[in-house]
Amino acid sequence: MQHLSSHPGVVTLKAVYEDARFFHLVMELCSGGRLLDQMREDVLFSEQKPTNLMKELMLVLKYCHDMGVIHHDVKPDNILLSASGSIKLADFGLAARIANGQSLFGVVGSPAYVAPEVLISAYYEKVDIWSAGVVLHALLVGLLPFGGGSVNTVFEAVKNMSINFQDKLWDSI
Repeated sequence: MQHLSSHPGVVTLKAVYEDARFFHLVMELCSGGRLLDQMREDVLFSEQKPTNLMKELMLVLKYCHDMGVIHHDVKPDNILLSASGSIKLADFGLAARIANGQSLFGVVGSPAYVAPEVLISAYYEKVDIWSAGVVLHALLVGLLPFGGGSVNTVFEAVKNMSINFQDKLWDSI
């Protein structure tokens, strides 16, 4: 977080304190709360609000990737909102540094937001863009595109399901 905190779209780490049992991270106040909470409150957004949120998110992710950082866990829980409503990407607990052209291996991230590449092969920082697309789907439709009763079912849906944009679900958008 310290490596990235000069960007206005990344939550600022103010201080770190350590006691005998814990590290305590003091971050900037994001009084707008989590995007997830706003999604629960508003259920469906107009097209303009997701457009603005996604533009901000793409700029933040580009910055992270340019700085050699893959977030690995882009989801509404980890997108905070400032008092003005602008986004602040948070929770870099799963983040990793990645060199230009370096590929990563291993399943990392939240099941419904993880890219298929993470589940089946080597992957690059672009998996964060997939996760942002899942966030956009949830903002526009009010549902996640991939679901299931277990983590394995969700993973199978992510790997095998194709989204039909002609479906009646999209008629209301």
